[in-house]
Amino acid sequence: MARFLVLDNDRSMRGLLALALERGGHEVVQAGTADEADAALAEGEKVDGMLLDLHLGGGHSGVSVVARWSESKQLAPFLVVTGTPEDPSLASLDGEELFQGVLGKPFMIDELLRRVDELPRSEAPSEPTPSAERIPPAFDLES
Repeated sequence: MARFLVLDNDRSMRGLLALALERGGHEVVQAGTADEADAALAEGEKVDGMLLDLHLGGGHSGVSVVARWSESKQLAPFLVVTGTPEDPSLASLDGEELFQGVLGKPFMIDELLRRVDELPRSEAPSEPTPSAERIPPAFDLES
């Protein structure tokens, strides 16, 4: 099991990504803004991987948070999840060692889980912390 940060400003997409990851046996920390993600990482949230939306709003993008987190050593292996997989700004990620590719929306959940399972992992699993946000019951697909 791995622990993932899901950063997407669309609440429904963030919930869907988190639900899919949890159903795949992973733990999830959710953030709707770059500031929320910054706060979670500053509080010591340790993650094994990240799913980052490209267009976050509020003057932020997946590219801008990658640059910031790379400098501060908070970046983990990540996928960019976007409805605009041909966006020219993605070219700036090509030299980033932890960049593992783009997952274009729409996507199949099986494809998401396959790509997540292929992400490199650190040797030591991350420890969960009590402040991790859980999937709201509204996203429970079993009922």
